[in-house]
Amino acid sequence: MNDIDFVVVNNAHFQFRAGKKIEPHTHEFIELHYISHGYGVMNVEGIPCLILPGTLLISFPDEVHRIIIADDCPYISQYMISFTMSGISVALYNKIKDRYRNGIQCHEAESIIEKVVKLYNNGSDVLRKSAELHLGAFLLEMLENDKMFANHYIEKAVNYMRSNVGGRLQLSAVSRHVGLEKSYFCRLFKGIKQESPMRYFMRLKIELARELLDAGMSNSAIAEATGFADEFHFSRTFKQYSGMSPRQYRQTAG
Repeated sequence: MNDIDFVVVNNAHFQFRAGKKIEPHTHEFIELHYISHGYGVMNVEGIPCLILPGTLLISFPDEVHRIIIADDCPYISQYMISFTMSGISVALYNKIKDRYRNGIQCHEAESIIEKVVKLYNNGSDVLRKSAELHLGAFLLEMLENDKMFANHYIEKAVNYMRSNVGGRLQLSAVSRHVGLEKSYFCRLFKGIKQESPMRYFMRLKIELARELLDAGMSNSAIAEATGFADEFHFSRTFKQYSGMSPRQYRQTAG
């Protein structure tokens, strides 16, 4: 692979969209979208992807795509970089495509993407080449670096949930703890974890309950330790999430 020719940028800019709907369209080049503000859905080839601040998504040549801004969101702002890739194997191209096409959360990417846009628009051929090298290095690094996709708001929320797993928890308390508005926090959490915050919290309770069942605790003691209203509530919820009652779980584990 020729590193110099790996990525060739055709255009790079910051875009502000106040409309509610962008009509379906295609491009002849690869197009990177980094959402810096707002939320909604980006539909690529009929597949919807939730977009939030920190979402990085790439549409590929001739893929029909559009952005639909959420009804309660006044606008979306995004960085957009149009580019081509050359000198790489089909396998690597497909790996990059699989990684980015459905969207990933990566707040740490904003500083890199912003730098690429500024370098490209500087007007210097040397700095434009630098922009292409930065973008190429970033795309390859992200194929292997899952840690870059961690979201500190979600990490903080999960840690808070774990520390309160033995009690009851209000969604407003979690969002307040992480410093986000409740509805936005819910969208962000579900976009990353693929389930609602409270369902995730309940699964943490069930995980703890399994450990306590393995330790031989009674249902009533486990219900109290995990914050359920009573033994019946615990047994019913455990079966709902585990597919078996606490009694069946004991028999299976034993």
